[in-house]
Amino acid sequence: MTVPEVEARPMMIYFRSCKNVLIRGITLRNGAAWIQTYDQCRNPTIDSIRLIAGRFGNNDGIDIVDCDSATISNSYIDSDDDGICLKSHDPNSVCKDVTM
Repeated sequence: MTVPEVEARPMMIYFRSCKNVLIRGITLRNGAAWIQTYDQCRNPTIDSIRLIAGRFGNNDGIDIVDCDSATISNSYIDSDDDGICLKSHDPNSVCKDVTM
């Protein structure tokens, strides 16, 4: 099995199966892949961030994957691909209660 191109590049922030993650007041620039991924997390909160990701192709700003009760607010996102992307990788899970 080959790894998709984006998964072979490092993400700046990646949380999986976490609860109550808070990212606030940071600036992220020029990541090599998806900038932030929250995968199967409960209650992640992203607030007051600046994200500048226009350097490489396929640079999603924030990926919310199969999360419950995610909140994204008061943020600036300049991305070369999706700014905010809701995804599902697990056939038994979905994104739900996402607030932007």
